[in-house]
Amino acid sequence: MKTQLRKVGRTLHYVNGTRMKTQSSKVGSNLHCVIGTRIKTQMRKAGCLFHAIIGTRMETQMR
Repeated sequence: MKTQLRKVGRTLHYVNGTRMKTQSSKVGSNLHCVIGTRIKTQMRKAGCLFHAIIGTRMETQMR
């Protein structure tokens, strides 16, 4: 899922049309999603891949 993350703590807009609100206080912190699942992320640089627990990779564009 390609995401555009504009600001930390803002809503992630997904390609499939679903929105997940996230609270991300620090780089590498957990994403708390509306659907009730938590995705632990390893984020080294802006625009890198999110490695999720569910085994899917989300390419991100972070402004």
